[in-house]
Amino acid sequence: MSATFRPSDAVDFVVVGAGAAGGVVAKELSTAGFKVVVLEQGPWRREKDFVHDEIGVTLRGGLINDPKQQPNTFRKTPGEQAKLQTAHGTFDQNS
Repeated sequence: MSATFRPSDAVDFVVVGAGAAGGVVAKELSTAGFKVVVLEQGPWRREKDFVHDEIGVTLRGGLINDPKQQPNTFRKTPGEQAKLQTAHGTFDQNS
């Protein structure tokens, strides 16, 4: 079950990322009665968006974001402009 919140609504927790840990934490907090907002980068994924491909996942980086669609950026301080950087362990399927 999901709820819609306005930016002015008070919530108990904000979970950044609904991955393996964030999704579980958000579910447990909301089940315990807390108001929880989950922020997620990227598009909404449905079951049909996933394929069963063990080789693609284990050997070809199938679980890593496509840096062309979701680039990784880094900076040392909040005032510094973010710079593009390839995340360690990525697999470029076009090389």
